Amino acid sequence: MARARRVREEEVAGPTGPPVPPPWYRDIWPWLLALGLIVLGVVGGYFAYEAYQDNEDDEPEVVTVTTTEGDTGTTTGSTTSETTTTVEEPPQPVTVPDVIGQGYVEAGSTIEGMGLVADSYPVAASETRGTVVAQRPTGGTQLEEGDTVRNNVALGGGERPTREVPDVTGPQASDARATLRTAGLTVRTQYRQPPSPEEEDEVLTQSPAPAPGTSVPDLTQVTIFVGRS
Repeated sequence: MARARRVREEEVAGPTGPPVPPPWYRDIWPWLLALGLIVLGVVGGYFAYEAYQDNEDDEPEVVTVTTTEGDTGTTTGSTTSETTTTVEEPPQPVTVPDVIGQGYVEAGSTIEGMGLVADSYPVAASETRGTVVAQRPTGGTQLEEGDTVRNNVALGGGERPTREVPDVTGPQASDARATLRTAGLTVRTQYRQPPSPEEEDEVLTQSPAPAPGTSVPDLTQVTIFVGRS
């Protein structure tokens, strides 16, 4: 009876014997986890180093600002980069002076001194010969540097003396206009494409052209053709 009970207890408990070892992966999973963390650290460090090198190699872009002052042609700026952007300031507004009643030589110098172009046209008027009797645009108007102001110059009464026409081809347009006014002539400016960049703003031709022994009446208008791109 007792033996039968033991047999039944052994059948319920199962056979006796040495304990079953745990599966192999239960012993190595901590090592696998540590190895994975090490690999992640190495990969992360590599990408961080590459990003740092890229930031070191990037050079900032330098912007060069060029400032032009009046007619002097002087410029200030800096150029220290392979990538350079030049920003030019727009022309500054100029207030046209009122020159009505002045002599046309003085009036032309005043206008040209403000960075404008002084053209002069002889007109029939009783005022003293050489006096500016009208201008366009009128004094007080806002223009940009390089714009043209037209002065109407009185021919006056009586016989007009004769003047020789000087050769003004080659110099800068402002100097040529001053030379013609001083010679007792009026001047009109027209523009043409210059044959070369060096002839920008220079007088290419003139009409009438100078001729030895030839003279024209006082205040005759000379047209100069100036290079402009």
